[in-house]
Amino acid sequence: MDKRLNIFNGIRPAMDLTGQFGLLLSSGIAIIPTALFIYFSLKLVYHKLEDKKLYFMLGLALFTGVLVGVFQTFMGAYVRESGELFIILAIAVLFSLFDNLFKIILLNLERYRTKPETTFYGVCFSLTGTMVVALHGFREVAQEMNSPNILVLIVGYFIFLFAAIAYHAAMGIYNGYYSSLGKFWTFSHISRVTLISLPFNGLIFFWYYSSHLDLISVSIGLTYSLVILYVIMKKYFPMSLPKDEQKKLTSSFPWKKDHRNRKSLGQRFKEISERD
Repeated sequence: MDKRLNIFNGIRPAMDLTGQFGLLLSSGIAIIPTALFIYFSLKLVYHKLEDKKLYFMLGLALFTGVLVGVFQTFMGAYVRESGELFIILAIAVLFSLFDNLFKIILLNLERYRTKPETTFYGVCFSLTGTMVVALHGFREVAQEMNSPNILVLIVGYFIFLFAAIAYHAAMGIYNGYYSSLGKFWTFSHISRVTLISLPFNGLIFFWYYSSHLDLISVSIGLTYSLVILYVIMKKYFPMSLPKDEQKKLTSSFPWKKDHRNRKSLGQRFKEISERD
């Protein structure tokens, strides 16, 4: 009975009025970088999206984040109680599968299924990471508020935030692309997304096992999530556009300037001579 009660300790700080305010503050802080990420990610492809579909997916991603965060808290409490490496690995695998199945099911709704732009709607799942971190980050800081390591916890909160935003956005885009092709229920796809997600979720559950916000673990998680985000966005964003628009996107996204309209000095002299 004591162990069952201990499972609720992870979310108990958010149940009273002070805790609810703290959770709201944590969510408000976390949503700012997420909104900026979504804006800059979709800026060049916004003309392909429908507002109703975009806002509906944002709402689904937000709700998913709450469910994933609560479920991860329960599983994390169990990991902390067991303290066995095999249990940590097994739960990380199962959670990676659970996490991606959520994304696959939502991206397979009729309004998104087999639509090329579904890849772009996958970016909305960065909000899932926001809500997960809002719950975990507040829980950790609330429990250690009087600790001399409070500054380390706050730094860890922001590292974890950027890591979760990048990870959930990457997996949303990846699942969104395969949903646009109608190939998301294959065993090979589910196996791939589980394996890609496993290192990140493994680090998160190791953090639960260590009983404190380990800056090394979340920093490794941030590095890993940024790498998969870059690779996935670089590959799958252009593939979801018509051929004539792919060149424009790849010349300016991600993190490249568009030099297509800049002419070389030789070209300018040639144009001048032709006019004369």
